[in-house]
Amino acid sequence: MPRTDLITGPISNPITNAGEQNANAVLALTPDRAKRALYIDFEGEGRRGNGEIPSPVMLGIYCRDRHPTYCVQIIEPTLKPLVHAGVSSECFDCMESAINSLLAQAGSEDRDILYFSQHEQDMVNRFCSQLTANEFMARSGNAKLLLKRWVRRTGRPTCHSLDDYCKVIDRLPYDAPKPSVAEAIRRLRKACCTAKRWRRIESKQRELAKQLFAYNKQDCLALHKLTKKAANCLNRSQIV
Repeated sequence: MPRTDLITGPISNPITNAGEQNANAVLALTPDRAKRALYIDFEGEGRRGNGEIPSPVMLGIYCRDRHPTYCVQIIEPTLKPLVHAGVSSECFDCMESAINSLLAQAGSEDRDILYFSQHEQDMVNRFCSQLTANEFMARSGNAKLLLKRWVRRTGRPTCHSLDDYCKVIDRLPYDAPKPSVAEAIRRLRKACCTAKRWRRIESKQRELAKQLFAYNKQDCLALHKLTKKAANCLNRSQIV
């Protein structure tokens, strides 16, 4: 008979649960909630040479219910011209507004928010209010915890990066913009400051923006596929 202690509701209670309870809920994620979740990935410059950690400049969101949907939240007003790059996008003036929009969608559609590694939660903690960070923690989860358990049970070698996990399902990693994501963002910021409008940005920089969006989308999509696979496999192993 199937186990009765599997969590079938949202990842956690937005008011009472966090931390360890949140991690346990991710590990008990059901296939249905894995299928319906919002998969997110930030893009940013990363730590600068002087040690400063800037806010991410965009947040990709992928979900699949009846139809696959991918959209981008631009988090830096300077980059507003990118909302016209051909991807369903919005521009917010700060991280707080972007995350509150994400939380509103997750709440109204009864979806969990899933990401790969602790980075996303760390960024929300750093650049959002305590209230918003707590709400994000309550509604979201680090899917890597689930993937680690799944890979261990399959007896495969230890994985670390998202690319490592993609190899488990024979999915080829998607190439990042050259020479790097950080450099792509710096070049796009300069282009947007100069041109102000998408159609006035040089074709080379427009193509760079599309590469960045495509890279972000593929990371979100890969995490979606991996998490669904892990949830399905682990759920079957819990049938006794």
